[in-house]
Amino acid sequence: MRPLAHAASFSAFSLVGLVCFAFGGLACQATDPLDSTQARKLDASERDALAEAGQSEAKAKVEGESVEAAGVRMTLPEDWTVDPSSAADPNYLLAVGPEAGAVHSPVCSIELRRQGLGALGKAFRVAKREGGTLDYTRGPLRGRARELPGPSPDARVLVHCRGSRKGGGWGAIQGAFESLEVVGEATLASPPAGAGVVELCTAQPVRRTQVCARRGDGGIYCGETEGSALERVEGLPPAVELACEFGRSCIRDAEGVAWCWRPTLAPVSFAELGPVRRLSDGCFVLEAEGRVLCAPGDARLAPESFVAVEGVEGVEAVLDGSSASSGCAWVPGAGTACWGEAEARYSAADRAALAGLDGPVSALEDWSGRLCARTGEGRSEAWACAAEGTLRRLDGCAARACSCAALSSATFSCEHETHPRVDLRPLARLTGVSTKDGPCVGGSDGRVVCRGPDTQTQLQVRAGTEADIFHALDWPG
Repeated sequence: MRPLAHAASFSAFSLVGLVCFAFGGLACQATDPLDSTQARKLDASERDALAEAGQSEAKAKVEGESVEAAGVRMTLPEDWTVDPSSAADPNYLLAVGPEAGAVHSPVCSIELRRQGLGALGKAFRVAKREGGTLDYTRGPLRGRARELPGPSPDARVLVHCRGSRKGGGWGAIQGAFESLEVVGEATLASPPAGAGVVELCTAQPVRRTQVCARRGDGGIYCGETEGSALERVEGLPPAVELACEFGRSCIRDAEGVAWCWRPTLAPVSFAELGPVRRLSDGCFVLEAEGRVLCAPGDARLAPESFVAVEGVEGVEAVLDGSSASSGCAWVPGAGTACWGEAEARYSAADRAALAGLDGPVSALEDWSGRLCARTGEGRSEAWACAAEGTLRRLDGCAARACSCAALSSATFSCEHETHPRVDLRPLARLTGVSTKDGPCVGGSDGRVVCRGPDTQTQLQVRAGTEADIFHALDWPG
């Protein structure tokens, strides 16, 4: 087995080896992070079938080699291989069993998640929950997982192994869990070094997704996510905020004036609307009475086409993706106000939990289905996410660089988010991420990396070169 190599620093925006195997998503409750009300328990016959299948597997501690990440050590058989993607991140390890060619080959991972794992999901079936360890099945998969305390109160170190319900390797997984030892502590990454990419936004005007990046000097650069370069958007003052929706991208300058443009149209000033307090993807918060104006469902650049959200005033921030018909906003003293479909999407308990935040809220975002609020900005920012009426507090990627996995054909999942579904396959891993939106991430060293370039290839490739999975966009000059 190749020993795990730890990187000395997270400041580099590293492109590391491929990860071709799925992780699982587990529930993260206030009392028991492995508990879930969404998962259906197995009936007696299903439990008996699993127990019978496991009787032929070795249950003794596996003799082999020790691997370690995030302060946790486990022993795996000598014929397992540590994936090269583990080398750049001391809080991450992926080890693969000898059935590497199988669709659901045995695999074990250790990783840090800053707010735990999230909901298990209705497609999962709980086989057994005992002593903080959860056994589950999902279709042809059988898995075991355990969450351990992380470096901050709401962070969790996840130890997760899984394989085919019909294949071998379960004895090795049992032995790995019996060998678990806490030998240290996971460490949060250092703050991002340098100005780098401060903010990203992505939008899909027709077929080609656009990405725009804001640098520390306020310059805005845009390009196609499947392209090879970014170009500076001329005719804009230095920006302090950036947002995208449909084919329209907008900034707010230091004077509070909003400017919007399209890939084929020059920037237009929205000064006639008055000073803008905040932007979101699709909406402006005006300084005047904190009113919310949202864009129509197209890419028009006419200020008069923006529609006011009725009955919502005194707003400080609007949830990204909001519209005049559905969305949420933060109102000081009142908490989160939602309208339309968003009112049912986020529970009253979660909205009430966020109402207890101290300090002004500067942004609202949805992270893997959780409603999250930001206080402060840049390296002084702090986030809180509501989960079943409980707040999970964590640093965002701007305050402490994130490690992110490329998933499916066009997304990234970063450690500040909850874990996605088990059938989403991590294909590669990046470190040193300071900002993320949709299919792109930005690094503290200034690099912008997007999924691609060929979506069809991404869906088919499970191993190969990094160019099959993602690519960097070059800056002009």
